[in-house]
Amino acid sequence: MILAFINLIEAEGRSLRQAVTETATDLLLVLFAGILFTVGVLLVSWALYQYLLTFLGAAVSALIIGLLVSLIGGVILWRVRRKN
Repeated sequence: MILAFINLIEAEGRSLRQAVTETATDLLLVLFAGILFTVGVLLVSWALYQYLLTFLGAAVSALIIGLLVSLIGGVILWRVRRKN
């Protein structure tokens, strides 16, 4: 009976180690994806700002980009809150 209990603890330990490893890997992948997404949004915003700068002034271009990014962020937050 003690041997069966020890075998059970050993099996649960292996299962826990595998679950922790998978969770840590998934967390790192989500973190990396979030960083890449942020860099992508910044680059697209910068490119759009540079494009608008040729037609409009710096202040108006920055205002338009700020409003656009805020709108996109607000829509994402609204969708997430609505989903939960």
